Amino acid sequence: MPWWMVIVMSTLALRVAILPVLLVQLQKLKINAELAPKLPPPLPPPFSGKSWIEQYKRFREKRIEIGCPSFLWMLAYPSVQIPCFILGTASVRRMALDHYPGFESGGTLWFQNLTELPHGATGCIFPLLIATMHLVNVRLSFEKSSLTMLPNLIGVLAKYYRFYLHCLTIPLFFTGFYLPQGSLIYWASNSSITLVQQLVMKHPLVREKLGLPDKLAPVDSGQSRDMDGLEATFTVPLVKKPIHELSLLEIFNLSIKHLTKGEHERAASLLRMVLEKDPEYVRALVVMGQILIQDEKLVEATEYLDRAVTKLLLVGHPTEVEEIDHLILASLWSGVALAKQGKFAEGIVHFERIANMKEPEDAKTKTHYCDGLLMLSSALVSVGRNDEAEKYLRILTTYDQAYGKYLKHLESEGSNFADDLENSRRKDY
Repeated sequence: MPWWMVIVMSTLALRVAILPVLLVQLQKLKINAELAPKLPPPLPPPFSGKSWIEQYKRFREKRIEIGCPSFLWMLAYPSVQIPCFILGTASVRRMALDHYPGFESGGTLWFQNLTELPHGATGCIFPLLIATMHLVNVRLSFEKSSLTMLPNLIGVLAKYYRFYLHCLTIPLFFTGFYLPQGSLIYWASNSSITLVQQLVMKHPLVREKLGLPDKLAPVDSGQSRDMDGLEATFTVPLVKKPIHELSLLEIFNLSIKHLTKGEHERAASLLRMVLEKDPEYVRALVVMGQILIQDEKLVEATEYLDRAVTKLLLVGHPTEVEEIDHLILASLWSGVALAKQGKFAEGIVHFERIANMKEPEDAKTKTHYCDGLLMLSSALVSVGRNDEAEKYLRILTTYDQAYGKYLKHLESEGSNFADDLENSRRKDY
């Protein structure tokens, strides 16, 4: 075979040889995506006071416990492909510079001599081809990607990385004029195989045969915002499927999406669907209770929230961060529902359950914990136990001086903090 054909075939053989690494990586990342919602964050939340080492140790132990593969698998294929690409480019370039036998006549069409640099009217063909395929590959890589739409640091970094890759097209075009035509054949072949590989791997039938998940749709830009409250507490990635094929977790997450858009009835119907399949699904019970409180259906809300509290306490006091957070939320809103019905004594029982818990270390859970202490103070004032209310308000001011305003109004007649909590930026619905 002529040398140009040897270079093309060798490039294809190399890419086929390292393809299993890509398939294994995709399988591992599929498992990562399924199990990631069950993991605590690898880094401590800002101002949480947690040690980075302890938080990562907890993350690693939980990852091993549930059988989640290492997230370093995302580097598996690049760590093999990039060195192979550099080695191939350098090898062909060295052969061209050394005038390897056959290279001077091993080309075809306009690139007969593989040792020469691009020149003449046809000299821009390879540089333009390489730059164009690079641009197409970048656009395909980020097509339907939800990373750039995430409202956090990952989303920002993904946008800058995409912008960097787009800008790289120009220097790649000019670099092509300074490489021997033999190296340009290798580079063009490699880019062409990458393009074909991406198109094939995006096909639904191919992904189904390989057992890979469907590509996630882009995140709705209308919801690209900082998430606090329910969405930050409960949301997990959704895969687009018919409703009857969704798992309980996916149906629940879909209800949260509708709830954040203000579609209460649609969210409630999805939550009822979850609870029909699993009447003790704690997350659904808590959110259902909150929706009913907002709709002033207080008795029904109390029933759902009490079921959540009972379920969480049935096996003993929760120890996992997520379960503790759910218990605080269920107790908090159960107490609110009772207080709104004038049953302050019964509501205080739920609020005191929160006060008797150990102060959470997780920042989000601690916010809910503080909300519980605030509501306890409000309920205590309502029954004339101002001294106890003052004690809890002083504890809150040690966490955040903003709570000091409630101390100033403690003696006010009818002082009630429930409305402040429901209208605050930390509300959960």
